[in-house]
Amino acid sequence: MGPGAGVPAGIPETVTLVGMRIVSRSAGRVTILAFTGEWDSFNLPEVSQRVDAVLRAGARHVVFNVKDLKFVTSSPLGYMIQVHQRLKADAGGLVLSEPSPFLRSTIRTLGLHRFFQVCDSDRDAVAALERGSVGSICGPEVG
Repeated sequence: MGPGAGVPAGIPETVTLVGMRIVSRSAGRVTILAFTGEWDSFNLPEVSQRVDAVLRAGARHVVFNVKDLKFVTSSPLGYMIQVHQRLKADAGGLVLSEPSPFLRSTIRTLGLHRFFQVCDSDRDAVAALERGSVGSICGPEVG
């Protein structure tokens, strides 16, 4: 599978880590990573290794579905910014989809909505990435 074309070859669909499960799927040239559990500094190294493997394998247009994240600390949020910057530098993009009201508020309060787009659904996130309109409003504005 070429760069930017969905879930890269050799990437398992589901990975279970300490406190976290990540399910990968493709939607055209977009890779969707759905996170379930808690994401903190304790499991950040394992989670970032998984995400970094997906990026190294060629994913350039990525959705982080955070609907089932029960908890996230500042270190993973910082890592999300790094992923966004890496993808943007490589003509790709990162969009967050389906954040809980608490995470949506946290993103807004910390000003992170300036770094990445937040969408209400994977479908909207994929559409934004396919249009190349990352950064524009995707559904209701965060806040």
